[in-house]
Amino acid sequence: MNGEPAPAKLQWIKSFETGSAEIDALHQALVEECSSLLLAVENGAAWSCLLADASRLVEGCVQHFRHEVELLELARFPRKAAHVAEHQRIECELQALIHRMKMVDGSLEEHLAYPRALGPMLIELIIRHDLDYRSHLMHVQGR
Repeated sequence: MNGEPAPAKLQWIKSFETGSAEIDALHQALVEECSSLLLAVENGAAWSCLLADASRLVEGCVQHFRHEVELLELARFPRKAAHVAEHQRIECELQALIHRMKMVDGSLEEHLAYPRALGPMLIELIIRHDLDYRSHLMHVQGR
């Protein structure tokens, strides 16, 4: 490693694939946006920029949730209600994180933990949450 305190780059990997090219493209865009945010944190970007980038990423996640539910309805995903409930829980966590970021000025190292937390949150969302419907989508597609 080159001595960086935290991973400044997220990368899309094949195991993130859900079975839907459309959802995967949305996930890839979120991963790229989050990677840019993490890189900005490590490069010492202004707090106002980090807050704007983090807010944009969270809004992208929320929009993704809405679109994903539409796709899961079309695919008749049997656990859609539980998936939507999980979206609501995650959205609350994301909004709370943005609220905490707005309450500080970024002047302390501990403040940087807020935008850094978005990386693990996004990966957990993709791996633990969204891969739940992978086998269903593959079955619906005959794969």
